[in-house]
Amino acid sequence: MTRLRSMRSIRSTNGAAAVEFALILGPFCVVLMGMIDYGWYFFVDLACTNAVRTGARNATTVSGAVQACSGAASLQGTQATKAALQNLMPQDPQYAASANCVCAPGGGPPAVPQYQCTIGAPFTGLTGFTAAALLPAQIQTASTMR
Repeated sequence: MTRLRSMRSIRSTNGAAAVEFALILGPFCVVLMGMIDYGWYFFVDLACTNAVRTGARNATTVSGAVQACSGAASLQGTQATKAALQNLMPQDPQYAASANCVCAPGGGPPAVPQYQCTIGAPFTGLTGFTAAALLPAQIQTASTMR
């Protein structure tokens, strides 16, 4: 009689693990895809920040750029900024980042020009998950160097 009861109690829990797995799978996938998209956002944001730093650094290293504003320095800074992001973004035109590097006269007794590079890059998540709508659609970053 006791053997019959123990077999009956084992059979009644056979599907419990499958039901628990089905209940947990949905929220787990939501959290996992959200983590992937947030990680990708921070990676792209950091890459854009490094790209504008590279562009501003290249603009200030052009000869004569430290004494007076130079169009060649601004152009080189813009090109260096775009080149730093070349392999990060897909080659689709909708993902094209807008980069710009301009010169502004600096303050202080010796008027040292400042080169400011900016980027506007569209952001789309990797997973296509709808919670990625909480992230900004555009990444804006700027860097200024003397």
